[in-house]
Amino acid sequence: MLPALLAQSGRNPVPSAADGMAEAYLDVAAALRQQDAIDPARIMLRLALDLRPDFTAAALLMAGIHESSHHPRAALEALANVGAGDPMYGLVRLSRARLLEQQGHTDEAMAELAALAKTYPDSPVPDIQQGDILRSKNRYKEAIVAYDRAVARGAASP
Repeated sequence: MLPALLAQSGRNPVPSAADGMAEAYLDVAAALRQQDAIDPARIMLRLALDLRPDFTAAALLMAGIHESSHHPRAALEALANVGAGDPMYGLVRLSRARLLEQQGHTDEAMAELAALAKTYPDSPVPDIQQGDILRSKNRYKEAIVAYDRAVARGAASP
């Protein structure tokens, strides 16, 4: 994830006025969410996404709002347009796995996390999330294996 984000860091962060407004709407939405003003935050995010449909940070925040409101299907829909080429795609995939699990699609969530672990072999996060899912299902022995993998990955990272 980090190399893709760093590769984009040399770009002009706000190439147009519409992009600047989308950034401003995202900032206001984030502040509103912190104040539990959920409906105005959604409006700001909708405005940001109307100006910039590929604005992944806004999509992630919208998904987070839907998730915290116990609407995992709407959260998944908010993330549906994020493509594999996006530098934040790994975070989106983690969110999708969590949302799939919330909808009872444990096998799909576990498969997504296993794929993420292969894509990001230095990151312990997919294994931790797998362990959490397994522990919530009272599958403790399998959870321990997942957590052990996470510890091994974390120890191998510089």
